[in-house]
Amino acid sequence: MEKTVSVTDIVQACKNNTSNCGELLALIELLRLNRFEKVEWIAGNRFHKGHYDIKCGNLKIEVKACNRDNQWAMREREKEPNFDSGFDRVNPKNFNYVICVSFNNELKDTKFFIFSSEESQKFEDSKWKSARGMKTIEVKKHKNDELNKIIASSRDAWSKIE
Repeated sequence: MEKTVSVTDIVQACKNNTSNCGELLALIELLRLNRFEKVEWIAGNRFHKGHYDIKCGNLKIEVKACNRDNQWAMREREKEPNFDSGFDRVNPKNFNYVICVSFNNELKDTKFFIFSSEESQKFEDSKWKSARGMKTIEVKKHKNDELNKIIASSRDAWSKIE
């Protein structure tokens, strides 16, 4: 007996592992672009010790993921109704681009936010003491207009990656 497995099946199977799920969703979109000669899922290689997840040619791409239905995200939305998702421990020194993937438990309404290293440096420092020098990207309405513009221009901004 032969069983066909779809990409959706694979992503669905790993949705409880938010990190891998986000990486696979981003990888699928990068492959769909068909703009890169070589796209490698570096994080899938257990021997890789780098600080990024995907390599497209010479570009290093970090992927961060957030399940909007998790308890932390729901608590944040109670405090700030315009909060969508948050991505912590982002180190702009280690990549050219960060793809922030936001999804719900059903993997519907998946949102991709693409930030350059320079853009990600403009966000707040991480609150974790063990993450000095790293940033926290929160997709919400900020008091800082520059951050709001960066977020607005990052949604599904696949053309940034070149």
